[in-house]
Amino acid sequence: MYSYDALGSFVALPLGEMAAGPVAQRIGVPRTLLGAAALVVLATGAALLSRNLRRLTVASPSPVSGG
Repeated sequence: MYSYDALGSFVALPLGEMAAGPVAQRIGVPRTLLGAAALVVLATGAALLSRNLRRLTVASPSPVSGG
């Protein structure tokens, strides 16, 4: 999970921030915001398609031995 988060944080977010201004100037702010929201929904949906991601579970903590 962390690798996906790191990829988005270190690569995709700065690229998106650099592109947002010129895109908003060209097509308008409302359309840019709707496009960005659509990208977030598509990325989330793509992640949810991964069977391994959907089957993640939280393990019960093991008891700590006193000593």
